[in-house]
Amino acid sequence: MIAAGARSCYHTQNVRLTVDQIVWLLYLTVLVFDYRRDTDDSSSLVVLVGLSNIALGIFLIFRAHRIRSNVLLAVLPIAIFIAGAIFTGFLYGQPVRDTIARAVPVSIFVLAAINAAAWPIRGNAERLIKMIIVASILAAIWKIIFGFLYTGKDIETIRYQIISGSLPLAFSFAIAALLVKRRRFMFLALIVSVAAVALSVTRSFLVIYVASVIAATLSMPRVRLSRTIVRATAAIMLIALGIAVGAVAYPEVAARWVTRFGMSSQIGFDLTAQTRIAEASYQIQRLADEPIGLLFGFGHAAETGYAGRAAELVYSVLRQSKDHTGVGYGHIFYIGIVFVGGLVFGLPVLLVLFSTPFKASQTVRRKWDSLNDTERFVLIWSIGALAGYLSAGLLSSPWGDRSMSFFFGLSFGLAFFRSPVLR
Repeated sequence: MIAAGARSCYHTQNVRLTVDQIVWLLYLTVLVFDYRRDTDDSSSLVVLVGLSNIALGIFLIFRAHRIRSNVLLAVLPIAIFIAGAIFTGFLYGQPVRDTIARAVPVSIFVLAAINAAAWPIRGNAERLIKMIIVASILAAIWKIIFGFLYTGKDIETIRYQIISGSLPLAFSFAIAALLVKRRRFMFLALIVSVAAVALSVTRSFLVIYVASVIAATLSMPRVRLSRTIVRATAAIMLIALGIAVGAVAYPEVAARWVTRFGMSSQIGFDLTAQTRIAEASYQIQRLADEPIGLLFGFGHAAETGYAGRAAELVYSVLRQSKDHTGVGYGHIFYIGIVFVGGLVFGLPVLLVLFSTPFKASQTVRRKWDSLNDTERFVLIWSIGALAGYLSAGLLSSPWGDRSMSFFFGLSFGLAFFRSPVLR
């Protein structure tokens, strides 16, 4: 009778675990095949994708036996930020639909972080790693294929349309595997993440990838420093070799990079940098002019624009109307967080975003010998990915895109992976 009861319990646990795996696969798949629509297309499918991911994320949280208190404390300031910016937006008369829609990506981030941190308590950690990296690679490949087909552009004109939010996570997986322990899919992750950036001629991702390599390398323990430097150097050389081969195979792409870097000399200034400065100037100016906005922000759907000397330079090149506006965080994420949520709601968010990878790095360096191979790998992977996403915040908004918010959230949650310091 006891044996029968044990078999029944074992069978029930297996069924429960299988259900969790299926839901996790759906949870990942919804945003693996995400896309950025054209302004002329209907937003219904986009809204459905975001809400489906949120619904699945909530379901997984309810399925969890236990959620770690440390990750809940970490995401609490972000949850308060979401609610505060929604309320502020309503006070400023922002449309309900726009406000809620702009709050969806950061909500996806919070749920992804909680679920990634909760998985090792209830399931096979290696299975989670495999599912996340496969999803990251598939998302990157899908975005490349979809970007070409959806926009109709070719290899000489395609840009950000093929950039997936999973790229920093995929790239950091390869770097962590090179530094800690070789893993399946590491070379595929490296090839896809480098190829997407090379084809899109996106300079900002060079900063993101460099930040990932530096953060992962510096987080390794000192006793392994020489070996780490050798492996990091090998990784850089491997990437450089791949770029060289690509330049020979596709000279038109190499020519685009030369043109991209030489654009500032042609017009007298860096247009991308001036656009970011003009937008930040507008946000800072409005925050300075409205003390209530400085304290509590202007809401998720707050309009942004251009201001200052940089704005005149941008208008002179782009020939845009001087009434041009954007919405939300803008391109400098950290100013945007204060612009949306103010000092009251925004500063705690900034603190938790930067302190989490720092604490994870401390864990790796101080507790290396007491961590198992999986924990070491996941923490280094997470640190590299978070450094990439946080670097992206200097050039764009990781919470302005569903896909990037999702994979950013997974990276954030993995930083709490059975960590003695963060537990």
